[in-house]
Amino acid sequence: MCVRWVAGTPNSAFKNPEYRLDWGNRITKPAAVLKGGLPTAMLAAATSVQGEPFRNTGWTLQDEKRALIEVDKYTAKMRKRLFAKMAKDGAILLKKGQAKATTGLGAAELDIMKYPGERPDHLRIEQQMLFRKEWKKLTAPQRTAILSGASNNAVSPDMVCKTCIDGTPECAAQGITKVPQAGTTWMAVTSYSPAGVASTWSPEARKEECTKKCLPSRPVSPIICNCWLDCSLGVDAQTCRENAHWNIVTSRTLSLVPAEGPGYCINVDVAGSAVFRAVKYRPELWRQEDASNFAITLWYKPRPTKSCSSKTVHSLVYKGPMEVDYSAEPVAIEVDASNCDSTAFPKLPIIATIAGQDMTSGPNAGIAKEGWSFIAVMKKDKHVSLWLGSEKDAPTKVAEMNLADSAVYIAKETDAMFLVSPTADEKKIPYGYVGKMNYIPASLWEAEVDLEWKSKAPKECGT
Repeated sequence: MCVRWVAGTPNSAFKNPEYRLDWGNRITKPAAVLKGGLPTAMLAAATSVQGEPFRNTGWTLQDEKRALIEVDKYTAKMRKRLFAKMAKDGAILLKKGQAKATTGLGAAELDIMKYPGERPDHLRIEQQMLFRKEWKKLTAPQRTAILSGASNNAVSPDMVCKTCIDGTPECAAQGITKVPQAGTTWMAVTSYSPAGVASTWSPEARKEECTKKCLPSRPVSPIICNCWLDCSLGVDAQTCRENAHWNIVTSRTLSLVPAEGPGYCINVDVAGSAVFRAVKYRPELWRQEDASNFAITLWYKPRPTKSCSSKTVHSLVYKGPMEVDYSAEPVAIEVDASNCDSTAFPKLPIIATIAGQDMTSGPNAGIAKEGWSFIAVMKKDKHVSLWLGSEKDAPTKVAEMNLADSAVYIAKETDAMFLVSPTADEKKIPYGYVGKMNYIPASLWEAEVDLEWKSKAPKECGT
């Protein structure tokens, strides 16, 4: 967890206790249905001052009161749980004359009842609960950085890539400080492994360990620098390494079929049911030097009454030139429905093609004939693998191989990805639905396949 100071302000980006939502900055849309949970007393007061508070909307004060009654019992339950914990830590409900805690969690938490009569909404309570959970994982230096509060010497986030050994003239020369957090200071720390094993480090040893773990083969970037920063504060070096790599992966993830919004659910019932052209999705990430290694992940749900109408191999995904040319050794994902109506074969095998070479899950390790299934195909250098999972079961590697030396995979900025090959005839249409499809031009680590799966199957798609 990094504390970022905002240039030109006296505050950190982590904390802005003066910001309040009011009737002037509330987002409104014509005829929008806005739900909320403000206390009726506050609503009445706002109305008496400004008249109808929900101007330019189709939402009235009476609608807001009804919504409050509907959701307030849940908000109240959360308040009760959180307030008990915060009171125990000395963050709220102090006795007259008792000062707020200056150390620990009680000092770090924002006062969620800052003004008389104010009751926090569901979102603010959720934020506090998440913060309390995160606080338990922070190292002592991280907590110190958070508790340093405001600064009159705010610095640019670019400072994070500057480093020095604690106590050396180099720190002052570069403007690196520990409080407020500006740059990365290599200092003596104690770190704890995920198993709780403690290790004590000198500043020099910590610098060596962290630079070795923070993906040294990659060019220095804010992601790498943040890895150094967290590691310098005593966060387990391997954890920092994994976090940095996942941050790189997520920064390069292209959500072709997003989790929500327009295009979130694709009905794969015709050839070329959806086309994703590289020129529209960060084309620089489709060229060979950036995309020779990649992963494709998606969720697929067959339509039992249609998907089994043609008992053959169905096209699900094709990636390659816009003008489909199978001699170009494309990428493809196919569903083998040859035995879809046979109880002897409870699964639908998946066939993945990379650089013209096929690998299959086999007849006993395919996807379910009904419901959502998770599919992932990965390439790292010459090694390729196929992963399958379900809504309940995490993905497992069901097939892998090394590409032959003669197999050549070429990625171009003129490529495209299709849901159902545009050359597929009626017999190769899979039918069903695809959601949450990502193209990731990066080498995923095996543990990260599980992180992709944890986004869970699409909702309100294919119902």
